[in-house]
Amino acid sequence: FLERFPHPVTLAGMLELSTAYLPVNNNWVKYFNESCQTFNDLNVEMKSLLMDKCDQACSLLHDDKYKDSLWLWDQDWSVKDLKLKKKASKTLSVEQETEEPEEFYEINKNGEDQTEDEFVKRRRELVEKFKPLMQTKDRLP
Repeated sequence: FLERFPHPVTLAGMLELSTAYLPVNNNWVKYFNESCQTFNDLNVEMKSLLMDKCDQACSLLHDDKYKDSLWLWDQDWSVKDLKLKKKASKTLSVEQETEEPEEFYEINKNGEDQTEDEFVKRRRELVEKFKPLMQTKDRLP
């Protein structure tokens, strides 16, 4: 090492760096948890800002407003159709489609007939209303 780097400060620096250590004490867990929380907060904020910027850019597509932008006028603004997968050949049985999770039934354990419960009626209406939407998730790429 001394032949390659003859200056004594370089040798002293290497010796000092070779003894470096990370002090870990009771505050380490606190530091680690706060770092993770900060990372998660910044990640959520970054995604939120990115979604806002995307919404702003997409709003330029309406009425060809992008043509007035100095930076975006020469970009490719063509819109492609969403290609859906072929419809699944297997269909769920009626029992599987109407199957409800156990925690749903834990809400009303007072012995009443659950088909008469307003909550159950409303849930069934919503399930029926959004069934076509839920089926499209299987056809998305």
